[in-house]
Amino acid sequence: MGYEIERFLELYGALARVTHDWITAAPDDVLEWVPVDGPESLFIDGRGRMSILGQYSHIIVGDHVQAPQLATCADGARLNAFDKDFAEHLRASPDLIDDARAMHEDDMGHFRSITEAQMEKHVFRGEHRWRLADYLWSLYSHRAFHVGNMDIYLRAAGVSPPAFYPRIQAG
Repeated sequence: MGYEIERFLELYGALARVTHDWITAAPDDVLEWVPVDGPESLFIDGRGRMSILGQYSHIIVGDHVQAPQLATCADGARLNAFDKDFAEHLRASPDLIDDARAMHEDDMGHFRSITEAQMEKHVFRGEHRWRLADYLWSLYSHRAFHVGNMDIYLRAAGVSPPAFYPRIQAG
């Protein structure tokens, strides 16, 4: 296993593990809340307004849909980035966090199987061409972006978010 995939596994794995803390910290009445309304909102994307729970399921499902594709794709493959039905199923789960943790472990298995040679393959998402290694880092930054949004939501709702750095450093 090469240095870049090892580093990705370490950092992505740590960030993914602490992602669940933001959902655990959110009271039930805040999970579907969106703090800002209007067309200028930074918290609206192509799927519409995203609550804390919406952002959580978005990153969990997006990564879970893409992990097996990234581990097995041919050079030049086009990625399917999301599964709306699967996201709705996850959001409705009474065991949401346990299910998300199990999905993360499955994803990590797929990521661990990526070889150095595979890291140099190219994939397409939309019209953008990515080196697979660079695409993995985009998954990391995408997750960090949404964890940051969840943190802002909690603060705006008057809820103290989890401490990020002590948890991520503790692994």
